[in-house]
Amino acid sequence: MATINTIEKADTGILEVSQKKSDAFIYGQMSIYEAQQQYSDTTIALLKPFADPEPWAMAVSKDNEKLLTEINAFITEYQKNGGFDDLGDKYMSEMKKAFKELGLNFFFQPLD
Repeated sequence: MATINTIEKADTGILEVSQKKSDAFIYGQMSIYEAQQQYSDTTIALLKPFADPEPWAMAVSKDNEKLLTEINAFITEYQKNGGFDDLGDKYMSEMKKAFKELGLNFFFQPLD
């Protein structure tokens, strides 16, 4: 029977697994990937989602329709021009390559 512990900070959960104090830690793909790189001698990253990926989101004040319109226009144009791909290539190229090799969708891409 499994014992489930709630951890307040990701670093704590990652450290617990790397020190064999916990058997597993469930968290976001990016954090798990980076933790496995840091603790490659003691951890294995299971990056394939076992649930629907959680999309990224943003909150905007209800009374700021102008900002909401500008943000949505920016995201649409940025995606159309390959901006998200460029960010992934520039700042997360190793992670992006690893996800591709595993046949996984890279998480840093907006939904169509």
